[in-house]
Amino acid sequence: MVECGHRENTVSIDQCRTEVVKAAKQEMERYYQKAKEVRRDYPEVVRALEASQTNWLDYQRNYCDSVYQSWIEGTIRGSMYLSCAYRLAKERTHNLWSDHLNSMDSTPPILPEPLRGFDYDQPNAQTSEPTEIWHYGNWSVETNPKSRGVITETMSDNSIFQILYGAKHCDNPIFMLYTPLRQKPSQPLPVIVSLIANVDSQDAIIIATPRTDTLDVGLLLFQLQPFTSLPSQLRKGDQLSFSLKEHNTSGVSEFVLLNKVSFSLKGFIASELKAKEQCERFNAN
Repeated sequence: MVECGHRENTVSIDQCRTEVVKAAKQEMERYYQKAKEVRRDYPEVVRALEASQTNWLDYQRNYCDSVYQSWIEGTIRGSMYLSCAYRLAKERTHNLWSDHLNSMDSTPPILPEPLRGFDYDQPNAQTSEPTEIWHYGNWSVETNPKSRGVITETMSDNSIFQILYGAKHCDNPIFMLYTPLRQKPSQPLPVIVSLIANVDSQDAIIIATPRTDTLDVGLLLFQLQPFTSLPSQLRKGDQLSFSLKEHNTSGVSEFVLLNKVSFSLKGFIASELKAKEQCERFNAN
């Protein structure tokens, strides 16, 4: 099993965990299809298996959504969702094996016994120095001692704007925008898109890279290419908004729910100062 806790920040940890969850779902699908193949001479069993799989997929999605919502105020919410999805997929795979692919006698099982999933590294605060969270206006600051990083974020209209300060680049943060999806993309996303960032009626064009890390929780993630003027603009403004520069030809417009997302900048200056203070503290240790 791949361990993801050593990655340098929340985003890279979630990228790793997304791949782990994808592999777990592929394994589950293989065991599910084999179970149906083994029971093909019993149509009523196959029908019941298919119904149970449909119901299980709904259960997994709804249950893990409840986990995500229970952690909605923390940056760990994505990791908690992925951890839930992984754990349930592994449990489902083991149940399929135990009930349909294993024998009660000494006959070898049709497929090897799958791991139950308890070896997945959980985002458990008890295993490391606890995170700390501060609130300033509409912004929050959260430390991540495991990755030695700091995240500031604000939320509005179901969207999230994050700034990630790594321990080795406190003055060169990474900007991330999460916006809700209308539907999952049915084709590969473009490599880059152009966004308009507006601060108090002043526009700037930003190059953004769409990423698929958070599609399972109904969000499209844009990593914004850094430019030095953005922090200074945010310090002077009251309102920040993002929109697609060419909405009809961007390659993502049909999937994005909101044409424009806006965030209050109330508390941004205090959150930036606190984030840099904590980032430099990690650097000093």
